[in-house]
Amino acid sequence: MVKRRFKVLAGFHKDKKGVVHGKNEVVSSKHDLATAWPNKFQELGSEPGTVKQKKKKKKGKLGALLDKKKGGVKGEDVTKKFPIALRKSLRVLRNEDGKLNVVKSSDKATPLNPKPLVRQRVERFIDEFEEEEAED
Repeated sequence: MVKRRFKVLAGFHKDKKGVVHGKNEVVSSKHDLATAWPNKFQELGSEPGTVKQKKKKKKGKLGALLDKKKGGVKGEDVTKKFPIALRKSLRVLRNEDGKLNVVKSSDKATPLNPKPLVRQRVERFIDEFEEEEAED
C-alpha cells in the first residue's frame, strides 16, 4: 500500500493517532484525501519507500499440527523430482516453508513422515518407510 502526502489547505485534520494537523501542514494517508475533501487537501505525491510488502506468516509447529487436523498436509506436488516416490505410489508435497512431506497417493491428507523433511532426507525416508511396511 502506497502512502501519499497531502497538504492541509483549510481547517484541521486529526489523524488516526489523534494528532491534529493545521493549515499548511503535511499529512500522510493511504486514502485519497484530496478526492474525498477537494477543497481541504492538496495531493503532494507519494512518500518514498512506503510500499509495504505482505509477509507470509510462518506457521510454527502448532500451526502445522492444526493443519493436519483440519485436512492434512497441503502443498505443491513435487513428486516428479523424486522418481523413487513415483515407483512406490507415493507423493511428495512441498509446504510453505520449503520442507517436504511424503504421503500415500491414496491418502494425501496424512503425512507418513512425523515432521517435514529437507530434500536430502526424502529418498532415505522412503526407503526406510518401505522397509518398515515390508516387515509389517
